[in-house]
Amino acid sequence: MLNQETDALEDNNKYLDSEIEKYQLLSEQNEAEKQRKIGELRDKAAETKLDIKEANDECEAMQTEFNSIKDNVQHMVEMFIKAKF
Repeated sequence: MLNQETDALEDNNKYLDSEIEKYQLLSEQNEAEKQRKIGELRDKAAETKLDIKEANDECEAMQTEFNSIKDNVQHMVEMFIKAKF
């Protein structure tokens, strides 16, 4: 009877050891997955910042172009007003 109890306890300990090992491995995998995901998110954030910068640069270029056109149009209007038809 004692041998059976000892065997049952040993089997239970082996099972617990395997479960502990399994959860430790899972924890390590989760940590690796977490680090991978953090890297992906950092890359995406950098990409988004670059996209924002490019969009701002494009807006500034358009604004500069519109200001140039505005100056030319204003000059043309002044010349038209001065013109005598």
